[in-house]
Amino acid sequence: MNKNILNTDIQSFIKNTGATDISSLLLKKNSFTSISQQELVEQIEARMKCENKLPLWYKTTEIY
Repeated sequence: MNKNILNTDIQSFIKNTGATDISSLLLKKNSFTSISQQELVEQIEARMKCENKLPLWYKTTEIY
């Protein structure tokens, strides 16, 4: 578990990236040095899944 994901800049990026094409995001240069691109993509995908299945989690900020 990489606790750097809870960094406010990273959380903001995850929240604002929502419906971006994940494939293109994986090919881009990582914007954050404290987490891997794969960890970032996993968090974005999980958040997108929560939107319909777990709306309370989707609305919760700083969730891992």
